[in-house]
Amino acid sequence: MRVDSWAERIGQHTPVRPALRSVIEPAIPPSWNEPPAPPFRVVQRSRLLDRISQAVQEVPLTLVSAPAGSGKTVLLAAWARSHPETPVAWLSLAGCDDTFIPDVRSALAAGTAEAEPIVLVLDGAERVWRQSVLEQLVRLLDTTGDRLRVVMTTRVDPPLPLHRYRLDGTLAEIRYDDLAFTGAEVEELLGAHDITEPEAATWDVLDRTEGWAAGVRLAALALRAGDHRTLPLGFATDYLAAEVFGDLGGDDRDFLLRISLVDDVTPELGAALADRPDADEVLHRMAIGNTFVQPAHGRADHYRIHPLFREFLRARLDRTLPSAIGDLQRRAADWYGANGRTLEAVRHSAERGDWARAAGFVVNGLGVGDLLLPTRVGSELARSLSAMPDADSADVQLVRAAIAVADDDVAAARASLARCAVDPPVSSGWAVSSAVVTTLLHDKSGSIDQTLLAARAGRDELAAHGNAVLKALVLSAEGTAYLRGGDLDVACTVLADAVRTAATGDCEDLRLRCLATLALAEACRGHLSRGQVLADTAERLATESVAAAERPAATHLAHAWVALERQELTRAQHSLDRARRLRETQDDNLLSSVSSLLRVRLMRDRGDRVGARCALRNSAPPDGWLRGYVEAEAAGVGLDQAGRDDVTYRRTMTASQRVQDLLDLARAEWLDGNAGSGRSGIVEALLLARGERIRRPFTHTPARLRAIIRDDAALRSLAGWLRPDLTTAAGPADAPAPIVEELSERELDVLRWLAQLRTTSEIAAELFISANTVKSHVRNILRKLSVSSRNEAVRRAWDLDLV
Repeated sequence: MRVDSWAERIGQHTPVRPALRSVIEPAIPPSWNEPPAPPFRVVQRSRLLDRISQAVQEVPLTLVSAPAGSGKTVLLAAWARSHPETPVAWLSLAGCDDTFIPDVRSALAAGTAEAEPIVLVLDGAERVWRQSVLEQLVRLLDTTGDRLRVVMTTRVDPPLPLHRYRLDGTLAEIRYDDLAFTGAEVEELLGAHDITEPEAATWDVLDRTEGWAAGVRLAALALRAGDHRTLPLGFATDYLAAEVFGDLGGDDRDFLLRISLVDDVTPELGAALADRPDADEVLHRMAIGNTFVQPAHGRADHYRIHPLFREFLRARLDRTLPSAIGDLQRRAADWYGANGRTLEAVRHSAERGDWARAAGFVVNGLGVGDLLLPTRVGSELARSLSAMPDADSADVQLVRAAIAVADDDVAAARASLARCAVDPPVSSGWAVSSAVVTTLLHDKSGSIDQTLLAARAGRDELAAHGNAVLKALVLSAEGTAYLRGGDLDVACTVLADAVRTAATGDCEDLRLRCLATLALAEACRGHLSRGQVLADTAERLATESVAAAERPAATHLAHAWVALERQELTRAQHSLDRARRLRETQDDNLLSSVSSLLRVRLMRDRGDRVGARCALRNSAPPDGWLRGYVEAEAAGVGLDQAGRDDVTYRRTMTASQRVQDLLDLARAEWLDGNAGSGRSGIVEALLLARGERIRRPFTHTPARLRAIIRDDAALRSLAGWLRPDLTTAAGPADAPAPIVEELSERELDVLRWLAQLRTTSEIAAELFISANTVKSHVRNILRKLSVSSRNEAVRRAWDLDLV
C-alpha cells in the first residue's frame, strides 16, 4: 500500500479561505470530537440519513467519497445529531498525522458509552498523508470487530484495501451521485433561503448544478441577492477556484483548461488538445479523484466535466489563454471530423469562422442527409451554419443548396448548385453529396425525368457507401417520381425499398414519409387492403411521435381513396378534411390533384352532381395519369371536357377499373340480348370485387343492372357483401363487433382526442393526466370496442356516433 499514489491524486493542498467556506460548510469546531453545527438551515435528507444508519449497523467501514462541497460533513453531522442515542466520536483530520492514534483514543473516550458499537467519524480523510497513519487505520478496522464502526468522509478514495473490503462485504459507499440534491430537495433549500418562487427556479438550479450541494447553496444565495428568478453566470466561481482548481497541480490545471473547450472528451481527443500522451491516465486519475471529471453515462471511454466547473474553466481559458483558443478549436474540429462526428466538427469550425472547413466537414462527412431532414442533428447543423456567408467555395455552395432545398427555396438551391458545379472538388464525399442534393432539388421542383436521372446517378454513387439515410432519401425521391408519372407498380417497389432502408438508417421521420407515400401508391393501383394497412401503420407511427400539423398528407389521402372505393363515405369525408388542413396538400401538385379528384368523387357518390360539375369546371386539370380519372368522373356527371384538349388519358388498369369494365361489358351484352354472357360478366365482376371489397363501380351501375343482381338468386348470394341498396353506401355490410362494455366519461374524452390524431403525450397534456394513464384508457377502449388498434377504434367510434 503506497501513500504517494494517493498524494499524487489529490495534488498539493491549497488552504481554503475561511470566509468563503463559512457560507457553504460548517466551521471546524473548537473541539474536534464533536459534530459541527451548520451556520444555516440544512435540508433533512432522510434517504441519506437512513442509508448511513443501515450502513453503520451492517458493516465496519462506511466511505463517503465525493468532491469538495458535496455536503459530506453536513450530512454526517446531521446524522449524528438525529441519533443522540448512538455514541458518536468525531475526529476532524486536519494535520493529525503525528497524533492520529492519540487523537482517535481521545475521540473514542469522549464518545464512549455503555452501548456498542461506537461510531467513529473521520472527517476529511484526504488530509491523511503518512504511510504509518494509514497502516494504523487498517489495523484499527481489522482488530476492533463489532465494537467499532468507522465512517470516513474524503474528497479522494484513500489507499486502503477497499477491494478486499468490497469482496468481504464489509464496506458501504456513498458517492457523488448519491449526495446530489433531488428536485424536491433543491426546492426545499431555495424555500429555506426565502426565494419567493422556489418551484420556478428549481429546474434551472438543478440543471446548472446537477445537484452539487455547494452549487445549490451558492445558487440560493445568488438568487436571494438578485431577482429570485435569474441565476447569474459565475455564481460559483470563487468556491471552485479555491476548493477545486486551487487543489490541482499546474499540469492538471492546464490540461483541464484545454479540454474544457469540448462537451465531452476521450483520451485521444484529450491528447490532441493538450499534447498529453498520458491523457488516458490523467482522465482516469481525475475521475477517481473527485475533481469534477466524471465518466460520461452510456459512453465508454468518454469523460465530461461538471457543467459549473466547465463554465468556470471556459471563462478562465478565455482570460488566461485567449491566443490558444483558435488552435484548440482547429484541433477539436480535425479530431471530430476524422472520427465521424460531423456536428461537433462543424460547430468548432464555425466558432472560429472557418466556413469553408465547416462546409467541407458536412460534404465529406455526408452530413447533407441531416440538413435535408427535420432531425435534431439537422436542426443543430443548420443552426451552426446559419451565419455562413455566400463564399466562392464549392463546399459552401453545396451546403447552401442543401439548406435551401430543406427550406423549399428551389430558386436559391438551383443558384447555389450552378455556382458549385463550375469547379467541383474531386472526392467521393462530394460526388455523393452533390448527387443527393440534386435529386432532392428535382423532386422538390416536381421534375419527373430529371429526378429519375439524378436518382440513378445518386444510387450509382451510393453503391460504394453504406449511408442508409442518403440512400433512403434518393429512393424516396425516385419512388415519388414514379408515382407522379403514373408508373405505380415500379413506384411501389422503389418506395417499399425506401421504407426498409430508412428503417435500417434509424430515420423515423423519413420512414414515416415513405410509408405514407407507399400507402397512397398501393391504394391508387388498386391494392386497397395493403394500402389500408400501410396507411394505418403510418398513422399509428405519426400519432406516437409527430404533431398533427406535421403528419404526412399522403396517409389521409390513402385512407380517403380506399374509403371511396369501398363506399365508406363518412370516413372518406373525415380523411379528406384532415388532408385539406395540411399545407403539404396545397403545396404538392400530386397531393393537391389527388385531393381534388377525391372530393369530386365524394360529391358524385353522395349524389351531388351539380357540386361535382362545378368543382371540375373550377379546378385546373391535373397532369399525367390522374387526367384519366378526372375525365371518367366528368363523364359520370354529364360534363363534356373535350374542349380542354384533344388528348384522352387512360386510367391505370386497377382491379376497380377491371370491375367497371366487366360491368360495362355485361350491360352491353344484356342490351344486345345476350343474357348468359351478361350474367357471366356480372359474376366475374362480383368475384373480382369481393377480395378488396370494391363497391364503387356497383354504386354507379345503371338501375337495370342493379335490379338483375337483386332479382337473381344466384347473383344475390354472390353479392351478399354489398349493401342491400346498391345506390347508398356508407360503410361495409359486415356485422360490427359487439361493444363489450360501455365507455366511461374519461375514456370517451380520450377517444375524442384519438379521433383528432393526437399523440399520447398531447392527450395527457390536454387532460392533465399521465401518459401511462392515457395508455391504460386506450387499452380499455380497444377492449370495449372489440378492436385491435387506435385507428380501428376511431372508425368504430364514427360508426357509433361516439365522436
